Amino acid sequence: MADDTKLRVGPGWLRINAVGGTEPTDLTTPWDTSWTLLGYTEEGHEGAIEPNFEPLEVAEELTPVDYIETSRNMRVSFSLAEMTATHLGIAMNGGTIVGPTDTLRAIGTVTIAASTDVLTTSVAHGLTVGDRVKTGTVTTTTGITSATVYYVKSVPSTTTLTLSATSGGAILDMTTDGSISALSEVTGTVTTFDPPEIGVVTKVAIGWEATDGLERWVWRKCIQTGSITLARRKAPAKTLIPCEFRVIKQTGILPFRAIFG
Repeated sequence: MADDTKLRVGPGWLRINAVGGTEPTDLTTPWDTSWTLLGYTEEGHEGAIEPNFEPLEVAEELTPVDYIETSRNMRVSFSLAEMTATHLGIAMNGGTIVGPTDTLRAIGTVTIAASTDVLTTSVAHGLTVGDRVKTGTVTTTTGITSATVYYVKSVPSTTTLTLSATSGGAILDMTTDGSISALSEVTGTVTTFDPPEIGVVTKVAIGWEATDGLERWVWRKCIQTGSITLARRKAPAKTLIPCEFRVIKQTGILPFRAIFG
């Protein structure tokens, strides 16, 4: 009989892992933490199984007496909609990612007055409330830590300020007078990506779960073989990172598993 509860619509969430990672065995247990969500895609994904059959023919018959499966190609295709160094590395089967690293604007040295919790800079600091700053080496005081990012809480003058540990948080309480070897404004963060060397390929496992929780797939060993075209167009067109992973057979284990509810 027909069963409309078996109809499947809608996208799901893609995950990635190292080859050989822990796989789900049911539909309710959370994915192992080694599986990383791939985030947004353009139109979900496609999982294709492409069998190839050749006819088995004999001279005495016009119709083949059988068809023999000679190959079975499998692929998982999707377009990542988030432009990140991590996603570019996934599309290129590896690479080197450095960061995120803070970009800094040097300000100067600082003296600290514990009685008021005020920091005085050696030059005009040019900061406003909410700006982020990073400390150098802190000496002879507690309540503030070396090489740490803080938020500007108040700006009494062009050379004084107070800090908080979080945006809009309480003023840092200085226990004794002290100094900071250098104070810098955090102006942003950067991440760099360098492609892998020729012949250096990282294969991965791809996982997927339907948003309704009734289906899970794991392709156990994959390599990205598709072309990477990064199109920049007028909004609202997004820049996408296209991926076409081909599934590879592993020794002693089948290439994929599907779990249905």
